[in-house]
This record gives sequence, structure tokens and C-alpha cells, in this order.
Amino acid sequence: QYEAEPVSDPYAGMDATEIRLRKEKERQESIKRKVLGKFGAPPPNFRLMGSKAEAVARRKSDSSFASQQPDPVAAQPAIEPAQVAGMHWRDQLKYKKQLEASREQREAESRARQEAQRWEGMPAWKVALLKEKERKQFEAEAPLREQQRREAERMEKFNSMPAWKQKLLMEKGAY
Repeated sequence: QYEAEPVSDPYAGMDATEIRLRKEKERQESIKRKVLGKFGAPPPNFRLMGSKAEAVARRKSDSSFASQQPDPVAAQPAIEPAQVAGMHWRDQLKYKKQLEASREQREAESRARQEAQRWEGMPAWKVALLKEKERKQFEAEAPLREQQRREAERMEKFNSMPAWKQKLLMEKGAY
């Protein structure tokens, strides 16, 4: 008389690996929906929105050395916050460490580019002389820097003491 309607199984005809991958994808999408629900989606013209200062900086950098080099930030694959939130805590920690390491590497490369730009167009003999002069000046100022560092540590230690102890040391003449 009445036939039971067939229940449509979304996983019908899939093997265990395909089912696991499909479920993981659905879980990631639900996390993404939750995150977007909290913060809201960006406006449709989000990429077009920007300050005038950014446009001016972009125009200035078009003819500079920086525009000739690939952008290291753009070279990194971007991971959305929803994907990071869905990661295991160990993977999140690894990801954060990778981000920190890549940031430090980009900073080091930037410093190297700035250093190369500084000496650009100068003869090698003059570069060597100026670098040697800077090194000698740095070494000559080393004792002064060390003395300033020790004095700063001493004052930090003194300021961290209670007022009664500071007063006692002042009366003794120790500080």
C-alpha cells in the first residue's frame, strides 16, 4: 500500500576514504560559517577600499627597487582564520612558528636589500673602507655601550626595590 520513501544517503557509493574526506570538508565549512557568522563577511568592494596613503605609496614604489622584486608576503599561501581555528592545537603552534620564521626571514632579506641599496653605485674599494671605518667606530663605542647597559641594569634593580630599601641605600651612599 504505502511504500517507504528511500532515504537518500549522501555517502552512498563512496569508500571509507572518500567518506572521511567529505566529512572533514563539511566540518571545515561549518567552522568557516561559524567564524563568518561572528565577524561578518567583508563588503563586496573590500579590495577596492584603501586609503589615499596606500595609493600614493604604491605609485612611489612603482619605479623603485621594491617593485622589481617579488613580494614575499604575496608568495606565502594565505590561510584563513577559519582554517586555523579548525586545526589541531599542535598544528596551530607549528603554523604560528612558521609565520614567525618567515617574518624574520623577510625582515633579514629586507635589511640585506637596504644594505645593498646603500652601497649601490659605489666603488668596491670605497665600500670596503667605509665598512672598516664603521666596524672600528662600533668597536670603539663598545665600552661606552657596555657601561650604559650596566648603569641601566643597576637603575632598574634600584627602582624595583621597595622605597624603604632605596632610602637606606641612599643614606649609605651606595646609590
